[in-house]
Amino acid sequence: MLRRISPQARASAALVTLQRNSFALETLRTRLESEICLFSKSEQAKDTGGYQELTVALGLVREGEHIISELAGRIETAGMLDEFIAVIDSAALSLNKIKNDIERLVPSAEAVLEDLSRELARLYAAETLDLDTSQISCAISLLHCPQESSPALKLDQKEGRNNQASDENTDCQEKGHLLT
Repeated sequence: MLRRISPQARASAALVTLQRNSFALETLRTRLESEICLFSKSEQAKDTGGYQELTVALGLVREGEHIISELAGRIETAGMLDEFIAVIDSAALSLNKIKNDIERLVPSAEAVLEDLSRELARLYAAETLDLDTSQISCAISLLHCPQESSPALKLDQKEGRNNQASDENTDCQEKGHLLT
């Protein structure tokens, strides 16, 4: 059974391996440099092939260290790129949710705007009919107390309280003005 390993886990494992190899190459380079230093002190050893082999090996080790450092940098860059992609993906999901919320709210907002437009048109039409002040005060009182049979109004009337909205409502009914 194959196990799926995330790209981040693979990058982390590769980076650890590269760090371990880099440490091994650094140790090898240090040993080679110390051996070359010992060979350089003895004039006879320089003439033998061992000295040249050590310098070639040291050059190869240095190139290997350079390659490993380049790979480590690229793996780190790939990890950062993966994190960046995750952030962008999360942002895209958030924007999609916002878009869905807006699409859901637009019909409600349109309905409210239609209602508001109808009410404004009705008020404009009422204004153009030159309503007298008693009709306007009736409209205002009906807005404040739309149901004259409310329990609070009956209680006020029973106790003989002077309720301004109640009085205005009664005046409107006596004059025969009703708003629909």
